[in-house]
Amino acid sequence: MNVEDVFWQKGRRWIRLHEKGGKHHIMPAHHNLQDCLVTESIALVGIVTHPLDAATRAS
Repeated sequence: MNVEDVFWQKGRRWIRLHEKGGKHHIMPAHHNLQDCLVTESIALVGIVTHPLDAATRAS
């Protein structure tokens, strides 16, 4: 799966699955997968901070 295989369309996240023989299926992502993808992408960017980070920075 490539980055291009996950995309937004009409307010929903969709996934393109590749099969043997060049076939592919496009289907909407399950809401749990959608939440997981959002959480992981935010973590990769570094936006999420650990609650203890604020305490250690303040001192």
